[in-house]
Amino acid sequence: MIPVTVVQPKKLSGVWAAARAAKGGFKFLAGGTDLVINARHGKNAHRVWIDISGLKELKGITEGRDKIRIGAAETAAAVCSSPAVRKWLPALAQACRHFASPPLRNMATLGGNCANASPSADAACALCAEQAAAVISRAGKIRRVAAESLFLGPKHTALSPDDLILAFEFPRRAHRGVFIKLGARESFAISKVSAAVAAELRNGVVCSLSIRLGAVGPKIVRPESAEKLLLGLRPGAAAIADAARLCAEAVSPIDDVRSTAAYRRDMARVISKRALEAVLLKTS
Repeated sequence: MIPVTVVQPKKLSGVWAAARAAKGGFKFLAGGTDLVINARHGKNAHRVWIDISGLKELKGITEGRDKIRIGAAETAAAVCSSPAVRKWLPALAQACRHFASPPLRNMATLGGNCANASPSADAACALCAEQAAAVISRAGKIRRVAAESLFLGPKHTALSPDDLILAFEFPRRAHRGVFIKLGARESFAISKVSAAVAAELRNGVVCSLSIRLGAVGPKIVRPESAEKLLLGLRPGAAAIADAARLCAEAVSPIDDVRSTAAYRRDMARVISKRALEAVLLKTS
């Protein structure tokens, strides 16, 4: 690991001063759960780390009239313990509850999980299912984009080096949501396959549906054909089974140390079916 200088701005305005001084040779440091490990394995050539973990502007979980806002530096532990998140963003709350291990949940941030762009990132999978918008600042100029549009491929995002995720915003809506992961253990393990589903039903009919699958493609997978199949239906077991098959057809998994592509594809069908049943056939 090369020597690094850690800069800790007191305010958000100090971040851009530090970035200018580093002349592009910097990385943002939040929880550090991925950055430090990558650096130890020689995957980081930046000699300046700008520590944003303590910035108040990147903290807080607020429940507004029509949206929920979560600061990008909020930890997985804070997210899953928030009453507002559990009420309005159930898939995200469940994903953060099963995220890694308790010590890592107390360090890893929502923004970091997104910016790291791992296809198996649990929180990022749920962010997309919950229709998150990322609030991004570049040298003080703010823009909002769909969080899902940031993911381009494994460890590759649409963010420029000086883009900083400030927060995530979600529509405040009554809906059902679930996150299910398959790993060597329920927690303490990277997902082999994961599924996040968020849905709204009126009188038993599906009026909105988001399905996202993790660890089964180069980025988080949206099986649109499965969503379209179920929209407008009063779903039953047969329709859900058909949608689960479409989910499996949408993935492009690989063989790696955690699993085989064939197993992942089959489990994408199984996990999708379980998630859809939990959300769409729930009676209470």
